[in-house]
Amino acid sequence: MRGIICSCLFLFVLGCKVTAAIRNEIVKEKEPVTLRCDQSVEGDVTWSRESGGTKVNILTAGSGREIRYNDPQKRYSSFADKSLYIARAASSDAGIYYCNYEAAVILTVIPPAIGIKTVEEKESFILRCAQSVEGDVTWSRESDGTKVDILTTNGAGEIRHNDQYKRYSSLSQTSIYIARAAFSDAGTYYCNYEAAVRLVVIPSGKTPTKTNPPTTTTTPTTMTPAKTTASSYLWPTCVRYVIGILYLIIMISITATIWRKVSSRRCLVDSW
Repeated sequence: MRGIICSCLFLFVLGCKVTAAIRNEIVKEKEPVTLRCDQSVEGDVTWSRESGGTKVNILTAGSGREIRYNDPQKRYSSFADKSLYIARAASSDAGIYYCNYEAAVILTVIPPAIGIKTVEEKESFILRCAQSVEGDVTWSRESDGTKVDILTTNGAGEIRHNDQYKRYSSLSQTSIYIARAAFSDAGTYYCNYEAAVRLVVIPSGKTPTKTNPPTTTTTPTTMTPAKTTASSYLWPTCVRYVIGILYLIIMISITATIWRKVSSRRCLVDSW
């Protein structure tokens, strides 16, 4: 009985650890960023990145040496804690980062001149052009390296592109209204093909923790590490783990109690 309960608690802790390990980091182009392993690592550590379904090695560090892969500009390096330091982040750096082949960080890189807007799923909102525009206006979105047109407004009205649910419209010549935000709406939005805003969509009822921008320095050895913010909406999964484990423990306890009572009654009957 005690062994079963301990096993359940171990599975709970393991599930929470795996769930909470992946972090979200947002950085602007040309700024430095530090990515860390949440799990303990010993010996050499290899950092790799997955983008567009392709995973490539970036850096192997350990034993006082570093091996760089496809890094002619030498933008990648490491600290003593095996974290990955990226100098002058580029849009191509975006993706999922793995520390010793275990997912550690989801990195998003945005253009330096735009802001970040965070909305909840199913929330309606408005995005505006960052620059003044005249004449026709075309809104487009870039996600996972692919840019698609969404809406064009002109003197004759609106032209929707790939909008079967008619969620996109314009309230003015320089704005776009998006009804009932979906996770697929996340990405960088362009107004007349100039970056306007980076949109982040989170689950309903979850307020993300803001991430402070990293301190810019010239060398990794004197850099103040960027503050990494764990994704705030990973916790409900752990809560479900807790509820499930507690339910399982209660059911096991009830079953064991009933079994003991039945066994006691059988012993009494046999003794007669």
